[in-house]
Amino acid sequence: MVALFNAGQWPSGFISAGRVPEVAPFLDGYSFEFVDTMENILNGSGGVFGPIRPLSGGRNSPLAWQREKMGRSSTQPSADLPWLDVDKALAFGGGAIGDELFIVLDYRTGESAPRVAANKLAEGGWPAVDWVELAPSFREFWSLLKRP
Repeated sequence: MVALFNAGQWPSGFISAGRVPEVAPFLDGYSFEFVDTMENILNGSGGVFGPIRPLSGGRNSPLAWQREKMGRSSTQPSADLPWLDVDKALAFGGGAIGDELFIVLDYRTGESAPRVAANKLAEGGWPAVDWVELAPSFREFWSLLKRP
């Protein structure tokens, strides 16, 4: 990711989710975009997509955190997908379906090659979400986007 920024190859503007249909069929017909600066990714702000927090019912509502399957390993044991540990994730994109979509690096799989995950509507619809893996690493996610 850093190399893409340094080489001026980090994408701007909207990307059709149709470029990764087998990875994210729940995004069919939508677009997403990436955070505009590396600083916004690394400082956890996520630019317009962050910081990662529940979007329904307020940031401090335990019900919102539960519905949107978000937790903090700093205050409770970390769980795996379909839950997201916001203490071990960085938003680097989102924006489809309004601003309810986060695309994140999930560092629970390792510091050197975090997986790429996103939230999707769970059964029952908004505001319930599940977190799903889009790719086992950013490199693999990027290779899917680079396909013709």
